[in-house]
Amino acid sequence: MELLDRQVLQLSDPSIPDTKQPYHVFETLSGSEAEKEIERLNKIVFRIGSKAISGYLQALKKKSISLKGAGIVVGSDVDPAKIGSPHIRAHALEGRLFRTVVEDSVKEFGLTPLIVTEKLIYPQAIKTLRLKELDIKNQLKQAGEISDGQWRADEKTAFLVAWMSLV
Repeated sequence: MELLDRQVLQLSDPSIPDTKQPYHVFETLSGSEAEKEIERLNKIVFRIGSKAISGYLQALKKKSISLKGAGIVVGSDVDPAKIGSPHIRAHALEGRLFRTVVEDSVKEFGLTPLIVTEKLIYPQAIKTLRLKELDIKNQLKQAGEISDGQWRADEKTAFLVAWMSLV
């Protein structure tokens, strides 16, 4: 398995800081005012995120990189409505929002995303790839050796789920 490209994509608008954590407006606004603001921020996130992802996928296509799958690593698959703490629920709703933006964007490009929770990625990779965990980690290490700069845990899991999506 070889790493061909990696990129950090902006899914929010840096000039509108609340788009980074849109559900946190519940801390300063209430009721319908908060709901209207969240709806406005979500539309911005969808516009910015969709544009970033589709632009990146088009750029890969122009480089003659054939896309066969897409993988999305998520922190949790818990229904945000079941979370009692408003602050933690806000984070879960934001995670769901950004996941949906990515999922919808890759589907529009004709790809079926494989969604894996972070905690289950190695057990699922062992089953999907039919390799031992040590062999998978060695492949990840090799992929990181040819990348520029750091090879962080989130990049390793992104690479791993992308690899799994090809199987």
